[in-house]
Amino acid sequence: MGHINRKNDKNEKNAKNYKMLSERECKKAYYMSAMSFVITAAVLMFPMVAFATQPTPPTGAEAVTSSFNSLKEIVIALVSSVGTIVLLWGFFEWGTSMQSTDGVMQSSAFKRIGGGLIMVLAPQLISAFVG
Repeated sequence: MGHINRKNDKNEKNAKNYKMLSERECKKAYYMSAMSFVITAAVLMFPMVAFATQPTPPTGAEAVTSSFNSLKEIVIALVSSVGTIVLLWGFFEWGTSMQSTDGVMQSSAFKRIGGGLIMVLAPQLISAFVG
């Protein structure tokens, strides 16, 4: 019995040297270990692919064609944007002309609406005509 009591006394002395963690500190330690596990898993699961070869530079014809296509896309966007503005202006003018009895205002409004529609639909019309 004496031997067991001495062991318990020794354990009690060692227990006094160790600081007990509060509930908040335990939760913080748990969340930190969980976060480190998630970060480690993400790094190991999603490796970065490194390409060893560089893409071949475009030939002269490809460089000119890509530049021309970029310019064409800018012009198409500009024409469509202006067409939208003209179309809205035409609708406003048509609404205003409905209040008057002047037939010229109404016909010019319809012309403006038609022109705006053509400008807005220009990219689709060009691709339909060119093929």
